[in-house]
Amino acid sequence: TVTALLRNDFYYLEVSNALSEANYRLTVFMLIRSAVTLALMGATVVVTCMNTRRVANPIKFLKKQMDQIHRLKFDGQLRADSYISEIHNIQETFIHMRHCLQSFGKFVPKYLIERVTSSDENVRLAARRLGMRKEVCTVLHISLQGFDGMSEALNPTELVHVLEMYLTCCTRVVE
Repeated sequence: TVTALLRNDFYYLEVSNALSEANYRLTVFMLIRSAVTLALMGATVVVTCMNTRRVANPIKFLKKQMDQIHRLKFDGQLRADSYISEIHNIQETFIHMRHCLQSFGKFVPKYLIERVTSSDENVRLAARRLGMRKEVCTVLHISLQGFDGMSEALNPTELVHVLEMYLTCCTRVVE
C-alpha cells in the first residue's frame, strides 16, 4: 500500500506539473493574443483617423470655397486632388461650376448676381422678376472705330482682355 500511495503521489505530481505547465502556456498565449488584439485595435484607430482626414479635409476645403463663391470671390486656383474618386468628381464639378460663374460674372453686373444668388427669398424673387416688367430704358450701342484692324492684330486672349476692360468702364458709367 505504501508503494501504491507513492506511485499515486508520483502520478499526481506529474499530472499536477503537466497541468501547471499547460496553465502557464495558456496564460502566456492569452497575454500574447491580448497584446496582438490591442495592437490591431490601435492600428485600426490610426488608419481610421487617417482615412477620416482624407475625406474630411477636401470637403472642408470645398465648403470654404463655396462660402467664397457665395460672396462672389474667385481668388486663387483650385485643383481636384482627392484620392477618393467620388470626392475627386465633386471637386472637378465644383471647379467647373466656379469657372462658369466666374465667366458669367464678366457679362452680368455683380449686384445682379448677388441679388439672384441671395439667401433672402424676397430678394431672390424680386431678382427673378427683373425681366418681367415694361420700362422705358436707354440702350447704349457702341461702335468701336478701328475694331476690325485691332481684332486682326491681337491674339484672341489679348482682344478679350481689351474688350473686357473697355466694357467694364462703360458698365460703370451706365450703372
